[in-house]
Amino acid sequence: MKVAKKISFWSAVLMSINIIVGAGIFFNPQSVTHVAGSFGFLIWPLLGLLLFPVIWSLAQATTVFPGEGGFYNYCATAFNPTAGFLAHWAYLVGYIGTAATFCAAIKWLLVTQTNMHMVEDYPILVNFLLVLLVSALNMMQLNLVTKLQSGAALIKMIPLVFVIALAAFYWGPHLSFNSGDLNNLCSAIGLAIFSFLGFEVCCSISGMIEGGAKKASKAILTAFFIAMTAYMLYHLGLLYIMGVNKLADHGPVAFPQFLGFSSGVTNILQTLITFFIFFSVANALYGVFLMNVTNLHALAKRNLITGSSALSIVNAYDRPTVAIAVHGLAVFLLVTFVPSLTVLMALTSTGVCLAFFMTVLALFSTYYRQKNHTQLAITALAFCSCAVMIYYGWLEICKDPVSRVVLFVGLVGGFVMYKLHTGMKAKRK
Repeated sequence: MKVAKKISFWSAVLMSINIIVGAGIFFNPQSVTHVAGSFGFLIWPLLGLLLFPVIWSLAQATTVFPGEGGFYNYCATAFNPTAGFLAHWAYLVGYIGTAATFCAAIKWLLVTQTNMHMVEDYPILVNFLLVLLVSALNMMQLNLVTKLQSGAALIKMIPLVFVIALAAFYWGPHLSFNSGDLNNLCSAIGLAIFSFLGFEVCCSISGMIEGGAKKASKAILTAFFIAMTAYMLYHLGLLYIMGVNKLADHGPVAFPQFLGFSSGVTNILQTLITFFIFFSVANALYGVFLMNVTNLHALAKRNLITGSSALSIVNAYDRPTVAIAVHGLAVFLLVTFVPSLTVLMALTSTGVCLAFFMTVLALFSTYYRQKNHTQLAITALAFCSCAVMIYYGWLEICKDPVSRVVLFVGLVGGFVMYKLHTGMKAKRK
């Protein structure tokens, strides 16, 4: 039998950086600067320290709980199928929030950068058409669309690299740092977590990396800290180019307007940067739809939710049509009733962090039985990290009553649906 070729260390690092660096970094610096002002750039290393034990733990989970299924597998193996379902469902609910976030981001770009005010005049119609378009793309043969993914990976890096490279020319005393802003730094945690989500996908490739578990963990952590450093330098560069108030008011997409170039050059740069960011967000939206539908379809194939038989139906291209339609409806309702970017990002981070918390709990119970005290200490720190992230995410969610209802209905409704479905299966037997 031919053995599959392993991924080299640096190839794994580059792949992981590509996964971690997402479209959220084009919006988060604005909301973070609103809260933490001139010291907002420090949120990235702060989150790096906070997330370190969580990343380490999730990287270990892939070897402690081998096999397919991700969060379901981790928690079902350590506890029972109900725990596995809850972890998987919380992760899915969180990333439905991500899909809604990118929908809202695309609408914001259309209004602010192209003056398409019909987006504001007919929000429900625009939401419907946007979700319909992305759902239709997910119905197609995957290789027709995923060929764009490699190009998109390069395009999304261009604004980051450009700002970091330019920052040296705008460095100077014109930017003043207000020490009082440090008091608000922790309050920005719930907003900034969104830009780091994706590292858990990197952890799933650990078994494919040369050198075993130690090399895999090193590759994932190396990629994470490179991404963290790039985020910090990018945010700091934006502050020096735009200033605190302009960054908070206009967001990163507007930085070409503050470079001091002629109007002609500025217009060209603004058009290019807007295109790069818009394309990156649109590509991320497609990718999140694809991932969510895959996760929903996986639950249906395991016969864990109501309507599993229908949700398992696929078209001629092996795409789960009913699952795509149900997911599209959920995203449409969410972006319609919770249109705030910051609240949607917090909704995402809270749901995903709940899945992290349950996985860390699964690891903790396993290491406790094994009397592995070193790993117990790391997972204990990971508990604290998850608790902090959930807390600050919840603070943002509390600003919008509808989002609290959405999170409650999403999580509790999924659990009730699972229990009713499994109960009916038991009766049939």
